[in-house]
Amino acid sequence: MEIPKYYRSEFETWIVKLYDFSFRLASLGKDHQLRHVIAKNISNKSKRILDMATGTGEVAEEIKRHHPSTEVIGIDLSKQMLSIAKTKAKKEGLNIKYLRKNIENTNLKQNSFDAVTISFAMHEVPHKNRLNIINEAYRLLKKGGKFIIMDFSKSESWFMRLFMNSHLNFLEPKYAKEILTESFSEELKRNKFNKVKHKIHFNGIVQLVTGVK
Repeated sequence: MEIPKYYRSEFETWIVKLYDFSFRLASLGKDHQLRHVIAKNISNKSKRILDMATGTGEVAEEIKRHHPSTEVIGIDLSKQMLSIAKTKAKKEGLNIKYLRKNIENTNLKQNSFDAVTISFAMHEVPHKNRLNIINEAYRLLKKGGKFIIMDFSKSESWFMRLFMNSHLNFLEPKYAKEILTESFSEELKRNKFNKVKHKIHFNGIVQLVTGVK
């Protein structure tokens, strides 16, 4: 498996143990509500769901709780994060399969998922790689399957813009701010997704973009 050049080595250190706490701060305590939004956007008819860049498995767990009879698979590059995710799922009694995969090229079977999700990971990769992720999600989805992207957004509130810019400037890669002006909606449409929708949540700091294959 090829490890992308942009992959941050700190994701294989003790720092990952602070990830859930730091994300709670970055989302202003809205982390649970955000995960709930993602899970609610997945059809109850879904039989197989993939969570890309699953990290410590928080989103995968929320999806599994909402769709208990559905097969949920979480993939990530970080061995440390996957270890934490597996431990948490076992503790919670949740049957979730975690795999170490590159989300740009998963080598998973084509047309095999009813839904693919990715949350707060698009800003972690350069633009050309984000396009690869969108293309891979399309390849993996069944006809009628849904792709769900959640990430930061540009708020109309000056205070929230200041907060978000500070977070992205000091804690994220230099290209992370691109997503504040990038149109995932247009990129999904160019990649043949239909029924593309864009919604803003929590004072405009979070965007949810969905498309159907």
